[in-house]
Amino acid sequence: MKKLLFLGLTIVGIALLYWSARPHASVVMHSILPTEAAAKALLNSTHRHREWVSVANVRAFIVYPERSDKAPVVVLSAGKQGASDWIRAVADRAAAEGFIAVVPDVLSGLGPRGGDGNDFANPADVAAALARMGRDEIARRTNAVRDYAIMLPAADGKSASIEFSAADVKAAVSGRSANFKVADGGWAQAVSFLIKQTGDKPLLG
Repeated sequence: MKKLLFLGLTIVGIALLYWSARPHASVVMHSILPTEAAAKALLNSTHRHREWVSVANVRAFIVYPERSDKAPVVVLSAGKQGASDWIRAVADRAAAEGFIAVVPDVLSGLGPRGGDGNDFANPADVAAALARMGRDEIARRTNAVRDYAIMLPAADGKSASIEFSAADVKAAVSGRSANFKVADGGWAQAVSFLIKQTGDKPLLG
């Protein structure tokens, strides 16, 4: 009986050692949606590579994930905020999840004195400018930036979208979309939806 017990424990021990030593195909990552108050501090402290680019006269903010393989692109927008500090901080969180995160400043060149989205005096002026622009022009500018991003050397050719409204977050990829409540953990659910739909399994490095 003791020999059987010893043999059983030995087998279990070997199995546990094998499981802990074997390489895992993917790493589950988690991030927290930033508050508006913490957005600027996050942007100033993040170690991820980010840059501003100009695509067909539209400025875009891009944050790159820390991974050794190619990544899907996610284009982010936030209702009537334009390319605010907050949505750019959210882009950093999306990059933490393994995506190349892109925020188009669709108001590029339309701000006061030919400025950009961050040159408007207040959020109400941003909202009014977006309303004047109209959905079709917003989509045209956004799609121009998306087309640029999916051709980046670090991109895998797949793209997705995350769009915030007052209380919801909408995630979309390849014609499939889902809406989640921000207050009910919608950010994490939206990211999980995109990871599943893109089949993404980041290789860190």
